[in-house]
Amino acid sequence: MYDDSYPSIPSGRGNPYRRCVSCRRTAPDINGEVERHYSWCAWRRERIAAHAFRHLNFRVSWSKEDSVFVARVDEHPDLTGYGPTPPTALKELMEAMAVKLDDWPQHTSEAAR
Repeated sequence: MYDDSYPSIPSGRGNPYRRCVSCRRTAPDINGEVERHYSWCAWRRERIAAHAFRHLNFRVSWSKEDSVFVARVDEHPDLTGYGPTPPTALKELMEAMAVKLDDWPQHTSEAAR
């Protein structure tokens, strides 16, 4: 999967290339491929989760009891994200999904059929 929108910083020491903020791999090493970031790279995990789960239905609602926004995936109600704003709740949900990423390919391939 091609995506070169990762946050980057200069490599330094006179090197003209930039590197991923999360995993520190250089642009030539990555060459625009998400899979070329290290497997533990937070940006990579978030992008793969976003791509793998693009067919899922997300909902954000206000919780009076907790006084926060709650983000959920209709197909997987056990996953939730909480935050003071809807975008923050969705970001938290995406992080929870990234943690579950290793368990989900079987579910996403079944849902895509």
